[in-house]
Amino acid sequence: MPKRARTGGEESLQGGRRELERVDLELVALLRARCELVERLWERKRTEGLPLDDPSQERRVLGRAAHAAAGQGLDPVEVERIFQGVIALGKRWARPRVILAGRGEGIESPSGRLVAGLVRSRPRGGPPVLPTEPIVKCT
Repeated sequence: MPKRARTGGEESLQGGRRELERVDLELVALLRARCELVERLWERKRTEGLPLDDPSQERRVLGRAAHAAAGQGLDPVEVERIFQGVIALGKRWARPRVILAGRGEGIESPSGRLVAGLVRSRPRGGPPVLPTEPIVKCT
């Protein structure tokens, strides 16, 4: 089938898609940066003996996001839902890294990959599934 020439409308559509892709990539980079910030904050909490989760702070983050969304003409309920996912992503990123750092292990160690896999496989919204007993006992 021969290629047909692009019309001005198709070129405009492609340009719009490229711009959306650029914004999407920026969003992903910002999500990664946020995850790394959560990890650093949690590491500090761990060393100071503070609880990692802070439901009151999460509520403030959600409220701030909803308020900002309304100011931008976006649906605050939808933006709050998105931020619930963003918060969950940060927790899933940071939890295994901070837990392993407390044990003197890295995320790429064999036990690190196991802990990260267990944390990712937990029930949605449930507490992390971490073993209370050794997974493998050496005799």
